[in-house]
Amino acid sequence: MARNKGLDIETVAIGRYVLLTTFTKDGVPKSTPMWFVTEGDELLMTTGGDSWKIKRIRRSPRVTVAVCTQRGRAISPTADGTAAVVEDPASVERIRATVLKRYGLFGRIAWALNSRRSGSRVGISVTLGAPEAQ
Repeated sequence: MARNKGLDIETVAIGRYVLLTTFTKDGVPKSTPMWFVTEGDELLMTTGGDSWKIKRIRRSPRVTVAVCTQRGRAISPTADGTAAVVEDPASVERIRATVLKRYGLFGRIAWALNSRRSGSRVGISVTLGAPEAQ
């Protein structure tokens, strides 16, 4: 049963940051505040393709999301979600451009500083609702 407690895509869209929580093999939650955009019923974000959150999503698409502060303090109820890794270069570039547009000059500066890190970027697509049982 999803724990969405009234948290829907429109409520999340109002927030500035989303707290994306992935889970380790033994169920330990690992949370990261992320920049995001909404597109239809999806939350879209980008990250390094070799990041631990991507490794955890590849193993299990189960995530939770909440609106949060820049430092990662949740300020909304938590909602279950299903994540997917987006690897198509054109889609990743579209997500990157949309996120940078939303966050303006600050986003472009932060992106430039983070682009020095090695590794490719991938996208993350999150839909609210628990993942289907496999």
